[in-house]
Amino acid sequence: MSDAGTALGMRLGMISEPHCKTKTAGNPAPRLMKVKEAARYLSISPWTLRKLVQTQQLRIVKLDDRGPWLIDTKDLDHFIEGRKEYF
Repeated sequence: MSDAGTALGMRLGMISEPHCKTKTAGNPAPRLMKVKEAARYLSISPWTLRKLVQTQQLRIVKLDDRGPWLIDTKDLDHFIEGRKEYF
């Protein structure tokens, strides 16, 4: 981890490591996800997720000025809940 903010997030257990695919009792699901992970969570492309952020439909978390965009899973779940409808 070259980025100090990402390294901090990893130490705090807020950001998942790319090689950690399984979640166990000792390795809970991360609260913050990078763009690619968050896009996969919503079943959309990373470009579409970035567009949602740029149009202020989703918020990001920045641990520092040059760090990656991080998306809170609570915001992703809220985004999903707000788009549910009956057909």
